Amino acid sequence: MASLYLAQALGGSMFLGAVSAVAFATILAVVSGLTLAAATTVSHDLYAMVIRDGKPSTEKDEIAVSRWSAFAFAAVSIALSTIFEHENVNILAATAFAVAASATFPLLMLVLFWNKLTTSGALSGGTIGLVAALLGVYLGPSVWVGVLGHVDPIFPYQYPTIVSMPLAFIVAIAVSLATQGSRRTAIAAQPG
Repeated sequence: MASLYLAQALGGSMFLGAVSAVAFATILAVVSGLTLAAATTVSHDLYAMVIRDGKPSTEKDEIAVSRWSAFAFAAVSIALSTIFEHENVNILAATAFAVAASATFPLLMLVLFWNKLTTSGALSGGTIGLVAALLGVYLGPSVWVGVLGHVDPIFPYQYPTIVSMPLAFIVAIAVSLATQGSRRTAIAAQPG
């Protein structure tokens, strides 16, 4: 809001309108880009490569999965923004960082530096990291006490990454080692 107030103070209503339009367009561009990236990831990587196990799928099927994924991401985003409409934005930022550090970072590190990571290990570690981070934020002081109004949090830490990130590493490594002999090959060994 500081930039909008500054724009109004320096240039009046016209400058405020221009800065607001630019901010709105930027937000729409970022949101649409993230939605398209997430929907494409689900349709191409998750549906085509994991669910169909690499068997050929038609372009029509992938587009349908992509459209439904975009719809699901939009519905979840709208629901979350409605629920947290009057809440502190820092909770959402902490949630985003916790999810990125717990679900994405361990997999990136393992793909780059550990050649025994399997598809099953990556899926398991990423899923456990995501669920642990979301549960930690939800049951922690920020949401459980601050938003829902309970007296004491179930999870004692405001930032769950201290637990969820090591858990994602451990699960990804353990599942990868357990599935080394399966027909799925290691991710790092696969070309491109």
